[in-house]
Amino acid sequence: MLVVAAHPNDETIGAGGLLGRLQGCVVAILTDGAPRDLGVARAAGYPTREAFARERRRELERAMALVGIGPSQVRSLGTIDQEAMLELPGLTRKLVALLEEACPEAILFPSYEGGHPDHDAAAFVVHSAVRLLPRIGPTPPVLVEMAVHHDEEVVPELPTFLEPLGCEATSVLDERDKVRKRRMLSCFRSQQLVLRGVQADHELFRAAPARDFAALPHPGPLHYERHGHAVTGEAFRSQARRALERLGLAANL
Repeated sequence: MLVVAAHPNDETIGAGGLLGRLQGCVVAILTDGAPRDLGVARAAGYPTREAFARERRRELERAMALVGIGPSQVRSLGTIDQEAMLELPGLTRKLVALLEEACPEAILFPSYEGGHPDHDAAAFVVHSAVRLLPRIGPTPPVLVEMAVHHDEEVVPELPTFLEPLGCEATSVLDERDKVRKRRMLSCFRSQQLVLRGVQADHELFRAAPARDFAALPHPGPLHYERHGHAVTGEAFRSQARRALERLGLAANL
């Protein structure tokens, strides 16, 4: 299993219980979890963005150690928080290289829902990287979406998909899983204000449908538009279209 997350802690919110039951997982994180806005780092108690990013990495490694995932299995794809959509071609190529190395049977990742632009970027990168794989040779892995959160400002107690498709599977955590997941969540000390209400009762997964990233994920305003985020749905779609062209995938839509 390869888990692709947008930020450190997304993998724990969406699949912390599952990670405790698997062996040989690799976790790839698109961003460093530290936005360019220095106020975010200072609010968390860090003098620089870089110091905050280093702490986010340490938090992630501590959480992953609880499920037997070592630092060498935790890969950073090297983008600044909230800027993943600006690096879609490069991130896709990095993920292709990781897929060639790790040869996962399945990839777990967030859904394209308009909740956070970095989550949407993660979905784009996974779908695009797997579309490139047949040109190279490996059998494409199975794509599985995990429910993280589809509102940029709110992490619900029990994350759900914004639009259920009828193929969702609920993984109910037993008491051992619950305790371990709570310990994993507690490792993200800089994020406790955001994560304090997250429950460890169950996790939600589904087979990933085909996605058209040149189209909006759903009608009406996206969550990150309603919260006044600098990124709009049209801006994301524009970046996605350009990335598909640069990756040679636009003609295959």
